[in-house]
Amino acid sequence: MVDSPRVSFLLIGAQKSGTTTLDAHLRQNPYLCLPKRRKELHFFDTDDHFIGGEPNYEIYEANFMHALYGQLLGETTPSYMFWYSAPQRIWAYNPAMKLLMVLRNPVTRAYSHWNMKRAQGREQRSFGEAIRGEYDMCRGLLPYQCLEFSYLSRGFYCEQIRRVLSCFPKEQLLILRSEELESDTDAVMEKVWDFLKIEKYPIRMLSRKDMHKGHYEKDMSSADKDYLVYMYEYEILQLERMLGWDCSNWLGS
Repeated sequence: MVDSPRVSFLLIGAQKSGTTTLDAHLRQNPYLCLPKRRKELHFFDTDDHFIGGEPNYEIYEANFMHALYGQLLGETTPSYMFWYSAPQRIWAYNPAMKLLMVLRNPVTRAYSHWNMKRAQGREQRSFGEAIRGEYDMCRGLLPYQCLEFSYLSRGFYCEQIRRVLSCFPKEQLLILRSEELESDTDAVMEKVWDFLKIEKYPIRMLSRKDMHKGHYEKDMSSADKDYLVYMYEYEILQLERMLGWDCSNWLGS
């Protein structure tokens, strides 16, 4: 391995797609170093860091003071994938950065996102109200980007992937499917170790609690599901062409 004082890989999204699980798997590999105190550092999506000239990267890298010689430094912030300015900021920091994405069916991802906000006490609207009112809410926040209640917006993956690839070559981006991360963990982690060019390491399986998996109070209504399938149909077909995936089961939800 090449030793570098700078962070060299990021797990950038998508939110509610298995990033907590993958982060936990990465932490088991002794050749990697991730932040101790918190999973998400939110450095490249915090505009205050980038006001008035060169950002203070020492603030960011202070989170890796515990790193051992030879370890690769990395972190997980799922909103980097979604935040407009993040790819350019990441490139300015390290053009050789390796980026990982985990993509989930955007229909179920949106419902999981809403359930998380409800559990946090930050969302009072019904799911139907939230997804149908998202664009009006986001327009009301302009010129600021709507981050917290972006249930629909975060699921339009193609634009986000293109934004990343406008700054980084495709060889520096690994895109994984959340279903495969769950059903064929070992094979997915083999891809990750190869991508990061580090020695393979056997991982222990995680409990449901470790993976932050909870139970919903109720299932998504058929009307809300049909609405999301309608909204995402072209996006999913476009993603299939972009990545060479078969996502027909996503449309069936």
